[in-house]
Amino acid sequence: MMKKINYIIGMIVIGIFLSCENEAIPYYNSENDAVRFSNKNSDGYGGDGIVYQSYSFVSNPLDEYVIYDIPVILIGNTSDKDRTVNYTIDTEKSTATEGSYELMEGIIPTNHNEGYIRIKLYNVTGDKTYELRISIQSSDELEKGPSLYLNAALSWRVIQYPLLLTHILE
Repeated sequence: MMKKINYIIGMIVIGIFLSCENEAIPYYNSENDAVRFSNKNSDGYGGDGIVYQSYSFVSNPLDEYVIYDIPVILIGNTSDKDRTVNYTIDTEKSTATEGSYELMEGIIPTNHNEGYIRIKLYNVTGDKTYELRISIQSSDELEKGPSLYLNAALSWRVIQYPLLLTHILE
C-alpha cells in the first residue's frame, strides 16, 4: 500500500515539474513598455478610472498663465532617450474653450520612470472653472497602459485681477 502511495506522489511531482517547463510563458521585453496616469490618491486618483488634477489662479490672479504638469508613470524599462507620450483631448466632455489652454508636450524623460503631460493654462477673462478631459494613447515608443489608468480630468479656476478687486471691494 505504501509503495502505491509513493508511486502516486512521485507521478504527481513529476507532472508538476513537467507542466512548469512551458515554453509559452510570457516574459517582459522593452517592446511592451507602456505609460499610464498615476493611481496614487496623492496624485488625484479617484478610484473611478479618472485621475483628477486641479489648479486655481485665485492664489496668483495677476499671472497670465501657468505651466501645469500632469504626472504619468512608465511601465517597463527606462530609456537612454526621451520618449513621447501620446494623448488626446475629449472635446465632448471638456468645458475648456479655445484659447483657455495650450497643449505642450507629453514626455517620459531620459532614464526616468515618471514623466508628464504638460499643458499651459491661461488666466482668461472671467470668473470661471474650466475642465479638460485627457486620454493616453499608444505611440510608436510606448503602448497605453491598463484601461483603468488612461483618463484624467484637469480643472482650473480663472480669475482676473479686476474681477478679484471687485470681489474684495464688495
